[in-house]
Amino acid sequence: MRRRGPRGPDLRRTQLRRHQDLLGGAHGSTAGWCRGSPRAPPPTVGFADRRGRRLRAPRRDLGRRDLRPAGGRGPDETAVEHARQAAARRHGKARIAADVTAVELKHNPHKASVESNPYAVLALPDGRRIVADAAGNDLVVFSPHGRARPFTVFPDHDRNQSVPTSLALGPDGKLYVGELNGEAAKPTARVWRVDPRTGKILGWKSGYGSITGLAFSDDGEMYVSQLLAGVVTKVSHGKRTNVKVPFPAGVAVDPYDGKVYVSAWSIADRDGTVLEGRKTPGGQVWKIIGF
Repeated sequence: MRRRGPRGPDLRRTQLRRHQDLLGGAHGSTAGWCRGSPRAPPPTVGFADRRGRRLRAPRRDLGRRDLRPAGGRGPDETAVEHARQAAARRHGKARIAADVTAVELKHNPHKASVESNPYAVLALPDGRRIVADAAGNDLVVFSPHGRARPFTVFPDHDRNQSVPTSLALGPDGKLYVGELNGEAAKPTARVWRVDPRTGKILGWKSGYGSITGLAFSDDGEMYVSQLLAGVVTKVSHGKRTNVKVPFPAGVAVDPYDGKVYVSAWSIADRDGTVLEGRKTPGGQVWKIIGF
């Protein structure tokens, strides 16, 4: 007759004793376990429920990689840490959002020549994006899906092309566009006012020299970077006030404290430029204290 193993309470006691032996003591402490320890358990462990029925546990190699010394990391923590380190080393990705040159090649809105140099980008509240195409002398609008089309064409004036370089959304909800037309000796560059829904030109203000940056404060004051004139101009209630900044370009207003920041020496060499017999610094960012 086939010999039967213990059942009921006998089986529970047998399994409990086996389990305690595997754990190295009646309390089952695993604090001293490590890889290669002679007290590490065998690969298969049996258990029983309250009624004495045997339960099959999944086969695990408990004596090799699943156990670590007290204070060490288990396999899950190690995997998470490795993933975190890999993410820190990973660089961001970019993709094409719109083909501005394709719009120029297809439509050539300005008609002077087929050229395209996308310069400034502005996101509108409705999800559309506006691009100032400096060489194309126009604005291009594209949807969140990347569908691009001509939006505004700027006319030549003062014997020069417009060359739009900077964009800003004004407190009145209108689009403002700065252009490069103009020189320090003859400031003819304009700030154009454009309807952001239709692209229609609503007006302009002239008398600037080569605009390369445009920004607004929460109070409605406009700040204009004039590259060759070497100044940043504050326009408030029709009054203009200048602060000298060498070769200013991008300009921004801090929304928290209203301070104005502008890039300086924007077209200087990496190690500076010799200007009027003196060595200049390289590129910098200046904080304008006051006008």
